[in-house]
Amino acid sequence: MTEAKTEVAEKKEKVGGLKRLEELKESLYRCIHCRACRFSYSGEPDRKGLGEHKGVLYEGMLDGCPAGHFYGWEGFWNAGRMWMARAVLEGDLDLTDKKTRQQMYDILYRCPTCGNCSMQCENNLPTVDINEALRACLYEAGVEMLPKHEGLRKLIDTKNNPYNEEHAHRTDWVPDKSVIDDPDAKIAYYVGCTASYRMHNMAKATVELLSKLVKKGIIPKYTILSDEVCCGSVIYRTGQWDVAKKVTNINVELYNRFDIVLFSCAGCVRTFKIDYPKFTDKEIKFKPMHVIEFLADYLTVHCPACGKYNDLDSKYCQNPFCPKYSDPKISKVGGGEPFPLELHENKIRITKKWTKGPVTWHDPCHTVRHYCHALKDKAIEKTTGEGDNNMWKIYVPSQFERERWIEMPRAIMRAIPGLELREMYRIGENSLCCGAGGGVKAGYPDFAWNAANERLEEADATGAEIVMTACPFCELNMGQAAREGPDGDPAGAAVGGKFKEKVLDLLEILNEMID
Repeated sequence: MTEAKTEVAEKKEKVGGLKRLEELKESLYRCIHCRACRFSYSGEPDRKGLGEHKGVLYEGMLDGCPAGHFYGWEGFWNAGRMWMARAVLEGDLDLTDKKTRQQMYDILYRCPTCGNCSMQCENNLPTVDINEALRACLYEAGVEMLPKHEGLRKLIDTKNNPYNEEHAHRTDWVPDKSVIDDPDAKIAYYVGCTASYRMHNMAKATVELLSKLVKKGIIPKYTILSDEVCCGSVIYRTGQWDVAKKVTNINVELYNRFDIVLFSCAGCVRTFKIDYPKFTDKEIKFKPMHVIEFLADYLTVHCPACGKYNDLDSKYCQNPFCPKYSDPKISKVGGGEPFPLELHENKIRITKKWTKGPVTWHDPCHTVRHYCHALKDKAIEKTTGEGDNNMWKIYVPSQFERERWIEMPRAIMRAIPGLELREMYRIGENSLCCGAGGGVKAGYPDFAWNAANERLEEADATGAEIVMTACPFCELNMGQAAREGPDGDPAGAAVGGKFKEKVLDLLEILNEMID
């Protein structure tokens, strides 16, 4: 057996929650309970912001943990969850005791696993991994789960989706049936359950946009597979790893014949990128990419030396630290070489003008914090402190890579003529979660509504008319909050309904703007 195959085969043994928690023990014990993880901008206490808006001061350090902020008690902040994880490992919390595990469940499952705590932690705790492993421990110990949480696993196991829809209808929404199951395509579009069964507008916009670019000869042809099954994100987050591993292996085998797999769902691409390599017992041969990431190469000049996304008319890279193509007027490292002409070829130039008012951008947790933490982990693993493996050579470039990931959708929005982007106070790695993830929307809808309302209040403070994002689940949760209150009454809609029908996916906008 080859080394690579041996490695993936060994991952079969890593599914258990307690085993995974023990593997994370060294990281867990780096937690000193300083509680800096509760904030956003923990490294910038004096940062100026948007000022006061409807009694809220968007300035300095703000609470960044939706659960801790909403429920208030220590157990709901990350520091409390880390105490519980340590107590389980040390035997101070007995998971064989029904009362104990039920009390833990009622606390731990109210966390949307947004990862704000992980990005604020100076000791780089993998807080999402630890929390999910602890949830898996509860599940494996026989905790009585909420019907909605247990139902997610059962539905995914039997119907391949969490929405109780028939698998045979998964591709009914596809307008052009010729893109389904094309045996010659080397690119696949993985649609995901939310887009397939609930957010059809976003899914159709993605297909229409990709098809336009195929017809123009800008991108290769793609296909959608009728055998696609749920990625397993929600049951990974809720610790139900047995069925999650099952759908993982199905999807890896299904998509291994493709070079690239595209995603319009932040949760799906996060699961394929981060969870699948940890849990599958199969070798992964394809490259997972969000459609936004894929299109960025066509809507910007993507610098091959440093990775920065530059405007289409850029002669030089606007990164002053680019070692090769930096603009000599701003360069800090020399550079000065102009971009090769081929970098300006095969591009998409948007000519329509944006007329719908100023826009603000909501960073999905799964494509920003979760992925950025993974990038940070990889960089730290390579850092030995010697020679080219010192912190400056490894960790600092990783920070630039994380910033580039955050910049990606913003660079695309800059390519839309007339579009004015007004940033919320908490953005990027410090962005406030909308409250939909981690099983929260299914199990605790009032809390999910409250988190969405708080995010929309922050959007309102910018004066923007439109909220854009790149995650159907974020769009679903914030869109619902913008239409109705927590009890379903439209009169209680978040921000007075200002953003009703105005929480949109960037791919929907690109489809409108590109002929």
